[in-house]
Amino acid sequence: MKRFGVLVAAFVLVAGPIRLSYPKLMVFEGDIMGTAYHVQVLVPLWWRRERLERPLEELLERQVMIFSTYEPESELMGLNRDMTGLARPVSEELYEVLVLSKALYHQTRGAFDVTAKPLIDFWGIGEQDIQVQEWPSRSQLGPVLELLGMDQIGLGRDGYVQKLAGSVHIDLSGI
Repeated sequence: MKRFGVLVAAFVLVAGPIRLSYPKLMVFEGDIMGTAYHVQVLVPLWWRRERLERPLEELLERQVMIFSTYEPESELMGLNRDMTGLARPVSEELYEVLVLSKALYHQTRGAFDVTAKPLIDFWGIGEQDIQVQEWPSRSQLGPVLELLGMDQIGLGRDGYVQKLAGSVHIDLSGI
């Protein structure tokens, strides 16, 4: 019987830490930048929700301050306001998304274009009260089309971005 007790104690000592490290699923959900997020993370049983909640909130807040077109002080909106045509450094996150956007632009032969917002606005897409009554003329559409195209966005290898046409507007909602 003494031997059985030693075996049970040994099992508890060995199995105890294994059980404590067995993962549990934490789920975080919410709304951000006009969409919803759903994050699932496997963590050790002893982790508390607070351990990940604040870092996740900070990460999401950082994404808003980089990519949002609704936040006037976001990095993207600052780039959109810049009419100088000069190359400027951007965050690593913004640069990587712009590189991906440009690759998709070329792979789709321009069908995917993060500079299409002026055309979207021209057609009133997303506006509830605006309905186009007739097809626009070439003279109406021409100036809008000049504002489009990722070819008007220069990406330097050093993390710099240059709007070759100052009035180009980038909207990353599609990526």
